[in-house]
Amino acid sequence: MITFADGTVREKEFKDKPSLLKAQGEAVRFNAMAVEASPKEVTGSSGSGVAVELERLAALHASGALDDEEFRRAKARIIGS
Repeated sequence: MITFADGTVREKEFKDKPSLLKAQGEAVRFNAMAVEASPKEVTGSSGSGVAVELERLAALHASGALDDEEFRRAKARIIGS
């Protein structure tokens, strides 16, 4: 399941891990671009904002979906550094 920045959820069954990891990476990059284009705000439990995006990036990085460099670039875009 992939959730986009606008809250849209898409579900697709992936038959192999490389396809899944590629889709996850693309979703992270797409969401990072969407965050760049919209005002940044940190929210509590609403499920949106910089903190939630960073948590999601960290989970993808920990799972191996993002390598160190992809994680660093995506994180920098989200926090505006």
